[in-house]
Amino acid sequence: MGRRTAAQREKRNERERQRYADDPEYREKRLASANVYKALHRDERNAQLRHRYATDNEFREATLARNRTGNLKATLERKHGKSLEDYEKMLAGQGRRCLICEEEFSCTPDLDHDHDSGELRGLLCRRCNLGLGHFDDNPVWLRRAADHVERRLQPSADPRQLRGPHDTDRMPDDAGSGQLIRRAILQELDRPPGFDQPPPADKLQQIVRALINKACERNMSAIGELLDRLDARA
Repeated sequence: MGRRTAAQREKRNERERQRYADDPEYREKRLASANVYKALHRDERNAQLRHRYATDNEFREATLARNRTGNLKATLERKHGKSLEDYEKMLAGQGRRCLICEEEFSCTPDLDHDHDSGELRGLLCRRCNLGLGHFDDNPVWLRRAADHVERRLQPSADPRQLRGPHDTDRMPDDAGSGQLIRRAILQELDRPPGFDQPPPADKLQQIVRALINKACERNMSAIGELLDRLDARA
């Protein structure tokens, strides 16, 4: 009997695939046979794969991409209750760019999320995500850091201008103090509940946080009364 032609081999393979899909007993038999072969030739197969990984750039990139996709899928499902489809929609919605620096992603983005609720906030590059982490996601510290950088970019001879609009290490005594305190209160009220809050960034935030905790122990209407009084001063 002569060798099969390519068309005959493809036809035979198609029959095998169909039988594999339709016949559970045949499928189990094939899987058992494959597992035995893998066990008997494990060292040989691993050596072949290592050699191919080291010498075949296309195979290496495909392997790395497959591993990254598998790890990403597991993280999305386990930690955030999301799918790869949700991730792709988020990535496309951002134009495949970091939400902070707006640079186009050159590698797999980091999943920026709320550490209390686990909710995804967006996709960031590694540099920006690490920056948020170093600041403990504290918006007060981040604003003051921006003020610090901007002051150094435009140095002033007037020492009174060395303070930025978000520097609040002492209670303000100017005409806009009511608005500043109101903003600090609203920032604290917007925080999700939980015990792992970042430490206060300054005296104003420390006082506001203590005030809110006291008010919540009694009645939230105390917060409303305070905001009304601040509005009257602003």
